[in-house]
Amino acid sequence: MSEGLFGRAELETLVNEEDILEGTVACLRRLWSRSDALERRQLETLEFRSRLLERTLSSQYPDLYPNLVSRVGTGFNPREMTEGCCVISDALSLREAFQLERDLEEEQGWEVEFDWSVCPALPTGTEYSTRAWFGSHAPSAVNRDDYAYVGGENVRVPNTNPAYVWMRFPDERLHDAVEGRHVVEPVADVYERAKGILTRVVEQTTHDSVVVTSDHGYANFAGRNPYNLSEESRAVFEEKFDGRYREVVNSHPLRELEEQGYTIRSDGYYLVAGHYDWGSRQSKITHGGVSLLECLIPVLRINKRPNNTGDHK
Repeated sequence: MSEGLFGRAELETLVNEEDILEGTVACLRRLWSRSDALERRQLETLEFRSRLLERTLSSQYPDLYPNLVSRVGTGFNPREMTEGCCVISDALSLREAFQLERDLEEEQGWEVEFDWSVCPALPTGTEYSTRAWFGSHAPSAVNRDDYAYVGGENVRVPNTNPAYVWMRFPDERLHDAVEGRHVVEPVADVYERAKGILTRVVEQTTHDSVVVTSDHGYANFAGRNPYNLSEESRAVFEEKFDGRYREVVNSHPLRELEEQGYTIRSDGYYLVAGHYDWGSRQSKITHGGVSLLECLIPVLRINKRPNNTGDHK
């Protein structure tokens, strides 16, 4: 049963597309494209429905997570751009991207084309993505003339072609909240702040063609959770895991978690597959594992001068 998770168009995409992830993105768009999706009154419901969708798809398509893992690092790569500006918005998920697609067109008059890709590295974390794309351990440590790091409100854009800008938003606010430096902001407020900084970056670049993407998404455990753990598995997670991934070691209980489908192995790590939760988090928002909204990333192609028929940078 679809539980209202997808309509006829999404069902046809799931059935007819060779790529299950294409249909999955269509289903997520159906859930998250509404204008009030990030407001508190809707957020918990949509997070639950997203988890229910993922649980349903993974039961119908057993290769969902292996397929997702096999695609990591094979999609969009900013370093392959030959012109224009690429803005990497840290932890920007498909949730926010569906909002940006609409807001940037309506508020700025820009032409925005939505596409998606799979994250560049596992675990789904900034350190691993930065190493995959720029060969550095952190976005702030990248040293290139065509690259700028935006860690706060001050915006700087390289005058190069191509140009790269790594925005620490929205992830910066989420990590600060986990570390207790300020009260957790509503997701809608975090989005509005990130959108404001992103808009200034796009306005300041001399390029008319801008790609906005992300290094990874995130899991938000707000609302109910249809993923259940056995007591034995919960005890192993509590003993062996501090977060949504850990290094592979010779351990029978860890191998059992993998055999039972609770985790998946990749590049020397055990990663939580889906939304299994054992209550170890300081925040409902986290990343590092393998789930749809952690691994699928947006690729928004912006044309700042849609009515200009001539060539643009």
